[in-house]
Amino acid sequence: MSRFLLIGIVLLILYFFVRKWIKKHENQMPQIDSDEMFECDVCGTYVSEREMIAAHGKHYCSQECFKARQ
Repeated sequence: MSRFLLIGIVLLILYFFVRKWIKKHENQMPQIDSDEMFECDVCGTYVSEREMIAAHGKHYCSQECFKARQ
């Protein structure tokens, strides 16, 4: 009986250490917090910074606009 209690305590401690480690590394991921909107240089549609395609100092809303940039 005491063996099961000891195993349970060890598993509980491991659970808390693993959970803490995951939260620590989760916060280290780079995230874009900006909701700034950019105008597509081809069609004029506004798109968020997360969704835009930036190349050569210009902003594009989609792959189609990026390909039609000429």
